Amino acid sequence: MSFAANIPHFYALVRNQYLYDLQTGQGETTACLVFAVDSVEGHATGFDILTEWGGQFARLPIHALCWRTDAPERPLHQLQLWNNFSYSVEAVEYMALRQLTCAARIDDEDDEWLQGEYMFTLSWFGSQYAEQPGEGGFKRAHMIKLDEGNYALQPNNRMKWYEPSFVTKPFPDHPDFVTNSRVWNAEHRDEPWATEDSPTYYYKEQGGAFYKPAPQAPIKAAELLGVLGYAWNGAEWVSAHANPSSHWAHEEYRRQQAYNLYVKTFYNAAKDPTPTSSEAVATLLRHQYSWNGVEWVHSPELYTGPSKK
Repeated sequence: MSFAANIPHFYALVRNQYLYDLQTGQGETTACLVFAVDSVEGHATGFDILTEWGGQFARLPIHALCWRTDAPERPLHQLQLWNNFSYSVEAVEYMALRQLTCAARIDDEDDEWLQGEYMFTLSWFGSQYAEQPGEGGFKRAHMIKLDEGNYALQPNNRMKWYEPSFVTKPFPDHPDFVTNSRVWNAEHRDEPWATEDSPTYYYKEQGGAFYKPAPQAPIKAAELLGVLGYAWNGAEWVSAHANPSSHWAHEEYRRQQAYNLYVKTFYNAAKDPTPTSSEAVATLLRHQYSWNGVEWVHSPELYTGPSKK
């Protein structure tokens, strides 16, 4: 959390009435150095200043500052549209925007845009209002030195920018863009996925209706199918349960055969191109088994693949 934040400091004038709780000093100004902001959630942004005679004042609102003695005194809500969104704030001077000419919309009734120069940007974090999308969510505040002599803090949707080498088309007369309402999540996908279960540096992603098995999964798939009473006939896995007299109906025999198949698959994986392993995996998937990284488990509630055959 950063309740107070350093900003790119600048020299300005403070209206003296804000040094006297508005009781006196109207029409007078004092030279000052503005060096930090304070962010109390739900309050207007406060500026910390050092005066030319050595006094330091904190949490002054933006309309207490100006840089011309003839600057008009505007109400706070025109110069800063939104209160602080969080107790945590940081100030960033975007190099791409540094000292660009811009315009801020400060009066909706008169559709008034005031031109100025970009200074820096306040960005809040650490609260729902600061981080969520939508109308009530995230907004930045750009600090603008207005040509009229005041300063302003305005969000993106009340700004337009001028960059003579790039911004060559006119600003839309009636912009109809829509506020983003989505949280973009790069790790969310329509199907489950995981990284490869290995120490490989350039690993591959795994995905599909179920997590794709790790390298050892096809071997364990063949073993499990043997235990479940399936036999590989050279072309496909077939269930021995259809023939009660089959040796596969006896569990101990099935386990021994599964072990033999396990060994065969393991030692012949490099030289035996038969589809034994891949067909084992496909058969288990059809029967609603999924690989959890350690073992195959029956999980029909997760199954989204082809129907059981």
